Amino acid sequence: MLQQALDAWNMGDTSQVWSVASELLSQLTEGAWIALQPTPDKKDISVTDANGIQQPPKHLSSGTKAQLYFSIKVALLLKAAHVGESLPVVVDDALLTLDTHRRLRTARVLAQLAQRRQVLFFTCHEEIRDCIMQAAPTAKLVKWSR
Repeated sequence: MLQQALDAWNMGDTSQVWSVASELLSQLTEGAWIALQPTPDKKDISVTDANGIQQPPKHLSSGTKAQLYFSIKVALLLKAAHVGESLPVVVDDALLTLDTHRRLRTARVLAQLAQRRQVLFFTCHEEIRDCIMQAAPTAKLVKWSR
């Protein structure tokens, strides 16, 4: 799936997408990982840590990999021309597998995205709801009963 996404948008100028994805990744990881970029053959990506060491995503923890791919997805939504610009972003319990710190940082990025795009976030978990409301206090909360 990552390869298909890379192929699709590597055909044009993607420097803004990579730049935004790098900023988001740094924000999400509190500066532990500061940049991501395509490999020279554009068949994979390389991630740079705070010490300037580059490595492939396969060496990252599962939580950091999730943050990496989330960063790319949000960067595409923000910078790629006409990528579903009139459609809402639908998120269904995407924070569930993250630890508390990653969860809040990711919720804050979603709140930033919601300033530019409509974001619909679904969850049945109170702790996830509370996290979203902490990150986006003006978000509209809709409770559905079963």
